[in-house]
Amino acid sequence: MDISETFDVNCKNLISNTITRHGAGFYGITGPAGAGKTSVARLMSDKLNCTVYSADYGFIGDSEERKSLLINKQMRSIDNYIDAANQYNWWDWGTILSNLEDLIEGKSIVIDAPYQRDTGEKSDALILTATNNLIYEGAIFGPPFIVTKLKRIFFLWVPPKIRLQRLIEKDLGRRSFNEILARFLITEYSETSYYINLFNWAEEKIIFIDGLSGMPCNKPKISGHNFIPLRINISKNI
Repeated sequence: MDISETFDVNCKNLISNTITRHGAGFYGITGPAGAGKTSVARLMSDKLNCTVYSADYGFIGDSEERKSLLINKQMRSIDNYIDAANQYNWWDWGTILSNLEDLIEGKSIVIDAPYQRDTGEKSDALILTATNNLIYEGAIFGPPFIVTKLKRIFFLWVPPKIRLQRLIEKDLGRRSFNEILARFLITEYSETSYYINLFNWAEEKIIFIDGLSGMPCNKPKISGHNFIPLRINISKNI
């Protein structure tokens, strides 16, 4: 087996064995951008015939709308920009919670215009059917009243250098190199700030997984990032 196949086997076994041990229910897959959350969620969907709900479905607006928001906020003040750059504010947590509660209760749901990260745009309505296992996938899970409902959380960890390279390879066809770097800095700022809180809220529920081997690993050392990019307008008269 090659490296990717070994990861798939190890990760599937670890997650499926955990779910077997703790019983069917509501589980989460999280980790920073580029760690492989979406791929792992798809693997588990095929193996366990479970329902996968992505937090991305609840994004407010599309990529172009958020880009315009950041530019407008920066024009007002740095404080406004820093607040807007915190991605925690970019999700409709109320709608996400309502959708998750319906799925947990065994109800099918219709998601109007879900956001698709691969395209950066909203897509047609999506129907999700409830199953015995619900997997919630996303870089940020939301406030504690959502996190506390999860039986276990699988946290994928890959070093930033590797994750950035993955995002460059994935997005370079539709975004400039500078835009990819700027988005990465904003994402790191938001996610690492959130994970510090997540570890305080629910560390006893978290199973840390090496995103390269698929094996269990120690809790990563995460500290808040203070670096976010600013848009610089250079005058042609200079």
